[in-house]
Amino acid sequence: MRDVVVIGGGVIGACCALHLREAGVRRVTVLDAGAMLGSQTTAAGAGFAAYWAGSLEGSLADYAVDFYARLQEESGRNLGIRRSGLLLPALSERGLEVVRGLYEHERSFSEHVEMLDGPAAEALSPLLAQSKVRAAVLQTNAHRVPTGAMMGALARRLDAAGVDVRAGVRAVRAVTSRERVTGVETDASTIACGAVVNAAGAWAHALGARNGVTVGAVPLLESRYVTEPSPVVSDDAPMLLFLERNALYVRPERGGLLVGAIESAVEAASRVDLHDPPDAAALPRHAVEHHERLARRSADVVPLLGELATAARASGMPTFTPDGRHVLGEAPGLSGYHVVAGCNESGVTHAPGLARLLAATMTGSDAGADLSPYRVGRFDGMTDAQLGDAAAATYLRRLV
Repeated sequence: MRDVVVIGGGVIGACCALHLREAGVRRVTVLDAGAMLGSQTTAAGAGFAAYWAGSLEGSLADYAVDFYARLQEESGRNLGIRRSGLLLPALSERGLEVVRGLYEHERSFSEHVEMLDGPAAEALSPLLAQSKVRAAVLQTNAHRVPTGAMMGALARRLDAAGVDVRAGVRAVRAVTSRERVTGVETDASTIACGAVVNAAGAWAHALGARNGVTVGAVPLLESRYVTEPSPVVSDDAPMLLFLERNALYVRPERGGLLVGAIESAVEAASRVDLHDPPDAAALPRHAVEHHERLARRSADVVPLLGELATAARASGMPTFTPDGRHVLGEAPGLSGYHVVAGCNESGVTHAPGLARLLAATMTGSDAGADLSPYRVGRFDGMTDAQLGDAAAATYLRRLV
């Protein structure tokens, strides 16, 4: 395979381009409508690499932590990528049942999981209020991956590998002939190619629809904020995730805290037009302010949430699928049209592994896994309304 155009310059698209080039694809072009790679949802990411789903996704997470560690080492810079661990505390009897279930599930495919009692969990994280935690699951191999520094290093790797990165160029649709991809139409020109990868994130569904391809990935608005620095915040503290508190997550960031939380209902204000999502910079401010208020309600378990002022806010549009699994593979009925979509808010964790799987399938190598759960056409026939409601249910499934 000589020429592939990857549409989308977020972490997934950038990883796809790199893995395709390293798999022997001679010419790889990345198109991104933003001014630079990773400027949309990736820039507003939580920056975790941890276990989020089943055994297949567990293997993706394991690959990611190795990939990011290598990326940092090969960059010759300290990107802030480090093994910090992820702690999931239980605050109630119901929460205790949930984290015990998580422990048993994750132990079935990983040795990097421990169950801690309350005092041990509180001793591990100085951010936690005392005598609040019943028990906790600790993912010992979870990594912190600051997205800005990571994307900068990834962009340099793409340049060194000879990938043609074109920022500020918006893809319109794939050009086809006799049910086969022959190029990509952009707002600037048409690029000839033998295959295209739709890794357009929040725009993947809209882009696919222009070629009759159903990409069952629905963008929903999420936000996070970063606090002012505090001498109390230790860079060694593990990342925290509270499933009982609006999926609140907290981790150290530049001497302060990076914090996010999700809504308990997906209202119309947190949905975007499936066929014309806005640029991340144009997302409504009410959402980031609302999500911040949700997070600050949990100052009883993380006291600094009630003390530290906000230094920066960011919003993005992670995409969710009806079944919570990714979308990866060639579109049925359109040869050369490949899709990697539906991050389910685990894009940083799973991007390198998804890219490896995509490169294997596109170059005829053994992917080493059954990818049928990710097949592109599994949502064919669903209306936009059905996709939206089912994706919202996936979004809410993380709550306890």
